[in-house]
This record gives sequence, structure tokens and C-alpha cells, in this order.
Amino acid sequence: MEEKSKNTDYRVMLDMISDLEEQTEYYSDMIRDQLISEEYDEKIITFISLKYPDKKDELMNDDELLKKISDKFYTGNDEYNESVFKSIIRSIYELIAIKEESNTLRTDADKVINDYVNYLTSPEYQEKKKQRIIDLKNKAEAETNEVEKEKVMKLVRAMESTMTLSFLFTRLEKLGKDEKDNIINAFFNDKRSSYIINRYKVNAKKVGFNPEVYKYFFNLEEKFLEEDYHVYNNLFLFFNMRYIAYIDVYNKEERMYAQSLFNNMANLIYHKFPSDDDENNFKNVIYNFLDYFKDDYKYFEDNNFTHPKHPRRIEKDKEHNKEIHDMLVFNINKLSDDLNIEKIDIDDKSNDELREIYEKLNKDKEEQDLKLDDEVVETDESIVESEYAEVNETETIDETSVETSENTDEKEESTDDVDEKIKNKIINELVERSRQENS
Repeated sequence: MEEKSKNTDYRVMLDMISDLEEQTEYYSDMIRDQLISEEYDEKIITFISLKYPDKKDELMNDDELLKKISDKFYTGNDEYNESVFKSIIRSIYELIAIKEESNTLRTDADKVINDYVNYLTSPEYQEKKKQRIIDLKNKAEAETNEVEKEKVMKLVRAMESTMTLSFLFTRLEKLGKDEKDNIINAFFNDKRSSYIINRYKVNAKKVGFNPEVYKYFFNLEEKFLEEDYHVYNNLFLFFNMRYIAYIDVYNKEERMYAQSLFNNMANLIYHKFPSDDDENNFKNVIYNFLDYFKDDYKYFEDNNFTHPKHPRRIEKDKEHNKEIHDMLVFNINKLSDDLNIEKIDIDDKSNDELREIYEKLNKDKEEQDLKLDDEVVETDESIVESEYAEVNETETIDETSVETSENTDEKEESTDDVDEKIKNKIINELVERSRQENS
């Protein structure tokens, strides 16, 4: 039951991420179409995201600023149309909101996925799996019907194969160069690779995994293998996806194979193998697979644009790093303004250095906010004491009046009781006032 519950949480979270990514893609396409139609440069999306990410109301009410932004990114010849441009800005903010929601969900998903992977790699789960194999072998040994015995042993062999991943190499060992060439052709042919990815997505869902989970497994070679193997970046992932694309989803053994591929790649990404030996064994599986393509090293070096040293990848990385740099610079300048300090010289800083500066300023800002909160609390307490003193003075006069009245034989409440009631009343009024101000 525990495994089923964790697996369900894992799938639900990934389904939610998938839905949000679809929404993000939909809004992105919609906004781009809108920008093209209205003759605006797409860079306006990045500009608004960086400069005014949380200032929608302020921006929408500043007609002069809107006009300036429009002039900056408008590529057409027509007169400025305020209503059209405001519609574009609203769409951009909808996209920003969805992206923020997606980022938050991904943070939450990391914990759920981590918990699930922790369970699959836990000693308890591994022991259950080993015990299951032992139980099946015992069952096969006791079976007198040869047909039934073979069915059980087939399942045993499949379960053991999921631990060694030997099933991955069946076709390569059988077909040799023909299978290798098929893999290369599919990897580099856009039409064939798209067809395989679509088939993979259908089958992944049928074997119980969100089809978008493969995005967590990009760049395995680059991240975990020696540099000589980086030219094959993402080939092992594609090979896995191709394998799953053609399995019989109604065959129990093949479903187990597909699930073991997901589990092992997740274990590697999250460093969740039970031991270093287990992790190295899986890496060796990847090395053994990639060694089939040694003779094609130069071809991958020239044509696999996902490997780190390919010119196209380098250019993409530059663009990505520039976006990160601009975002960090913007946030550092904003924090400098919030902290009322001089702008920091950040022109020649690397992104790593900028991250350090940002983290320090962000920590300073959090401390400043805490200090301000303390000052607010102290101010509220002084208000309480001041109002309490005024009311207490009035109450003392009232008590004097009571004491001089004809009803002197009535029992008075103690001064401490009266003080406590008055103080509680004032505090309650302040709490209520605070609620009204925040509502």
C-alpha cells in the first residue's frame, strides 16, 4: 500500500506539472502570434519579465510608461493603439503568472519525487524485491507442471534482468551494426525521432509514468560520464525512449523493463542508488551501450548539437547565461534600492559571482525586513501601553466615584482584574484594527 500511495503522489504531481507546461506552451504560442500580428518584437516578453515582473497594476495605469515601452518594441508603422498594447501586456502577465506557478510546483514536485525515489532505493524495497525473486524460484521448484514452471521462471529472469538491464542489449547483440545504424538514423532524423517520441509518450503513460518525466533525464552523459563520452550526450536517454516506444504495454515483463529504466535514471539523477557500487554498475551499463558507437565518434561530435562543445550548443548556452545574467543584475539593483545602498559594480562579474552577491543582499534584505517587523511590534506595544495608561487613568477616576457613592457596600473587582480586562480589550481592538487594515 505504501508503494502504491507514493507512486500515486508521484504521478499526480507530474501530471500537474505537465498540465502547467501545456498551459505555458499554449500562452507562449498565443502571445507570440499576438505579437507577430500586432508587429511587436518578441523581446518584450523578456523585458517585462525582468523589469516589471510584479508591477502589473502600476504599469497598466501608467499610460506614459506604456507608450514608451510600446515605442521601444513596436516594429510597424501604424499609430500607437493603447487598447491593443494593454491586451498584449495583460497576456504577458498571464504567462508570467503561469511560469511562477509552474516553478513553485516544480519545487514541491522535487520533494514528492525525492520521497518516491527514496522508497524505491530503500533497503526495505530492495529486500522485498530480492525476497520476491526467492519466493518465485521456490514456487517454480515446487511446480510439477512444466508449462507453469516455465511461466514462473520467465518472470524470475525478467525480474533479474531489470536489475542488470541486460534486456537493453538484446537487439544490439543480435542485429549488431544494423541496429546501431537504425539508432543513429533515428537520433539525427527529426521526422523519425519525433515519431519515436510521440510513441514513447503514449506507452509511458500506459506503463504508469508521466510522459514528460524524460525532461528530468537530459544530459546524463554530460553530467555523469567522462568527457570522452560527452559527444554522445542524450543518446542513452533517446535509446531508452525508443525502447519504451516499441514495447508491448500489455506484456508484464516488458512493463517491468520500462519501469526499471525510469527508476535507474531517476536514481542516477537524484543520487539515490543504495550504494556507490550500484551507481557505478548503472554507469557501466551506459558506458557499455555508448561503446557500440565508438566508430561514429566524429559523426556525433559534428552533428550532435546537444553535446557541450558543439558550436550550436555553445551559442544556446551563451543566450541562456545572458538571460540569467540580466535577471541577476536586475534583482541585485532592485535589492540595492530596497536596502538604500550604492549600486554595486557588477559589469565584469561572472554569474556565479553575481549569485553570491544576490544571495548576500537577499539575506541582508530579509534581516532588514525582520528588523522592521520588530520595530512595528515595538511600536504596537508602545501604543498598547499608552492607550492602556489613558484608559487606566479614566478607570481610576471611575473607581473613585464609585467609592464615594452611596453603594460603598458593593464588592469591587480587584485593580489587577480590571487592569487585565482593560488591557485585553485594547489588544483585541488593535488586533481587529490590524485585520481591517489587511483585508
